[in-house]
Amino acid sequence: MAAQLNRALSRNPRYLQSIINQHIKDHTTVACTLDTQGRSRDCLVREGHYGELNQAARDYVAQAPYFSAIRRDHPVSPHYRMHFNFLIPPDR
Repeated sequence: MAAQLNRALSRNPRYLQSIINQHIKDHTTVACTLDTQGRSRDCLVREGHYGELNQAARDYVAQAPYFSAIRRDHPVSPHYRMHFNFLIPPDR
């Protein structure tokens, strides 16, 4: 079983008001390693154009809890990627 985000315990990403006011559209990819307890480590932004969005995505992935990956009935430490698509509409 692959590692999965525990959505029940995760809160929404937090964005600076300046990002919201600019109505930015972008995508960001964050890669990290998950330990056998479902905690992330070594999170790095692999793709993204806006530093503030990159930081918000990285912070989210770094703090979020995950269900451990299981292989042959044992927890393993997999690599994990999360993709974010940002679209902040003008009416916000």
